[in-house]
Amino acid sequence: MKIDVKRAAQLSKLNISDNKAKSFEKQMNDIAQMISVLSQINNDISDTDERRAELRADQPHEQSLSQQQIMQNAPAFSNGVFCVPKTVD
Repeated sequence: MKIDVKRAAQLSKLNISDNKAKSFEKQMNDIAQMISVLSQINNDISDTDERRAELRADQPHEQSLSQQQIMQNAPAFSNGVFCVPKTVD
């Protein structure tokens, strides 16, 4: 696949020198070549037991912290929630 960088730049309303266009065209063609190689890779994923990830059961952590222990490290809190500076007007 050949990529026309000058045409893409024109459609994008970008000014690009001929030297840069040649450089980008080579880079883009190299990328397109790599992508075409990826399409040839066998990526058939079968649902076999060997490939299936085993998930552990969700269980609460036995040694959890109380709300008071968590809040003691907070710079500010009120009514059981963290107070943070306003970031959006």
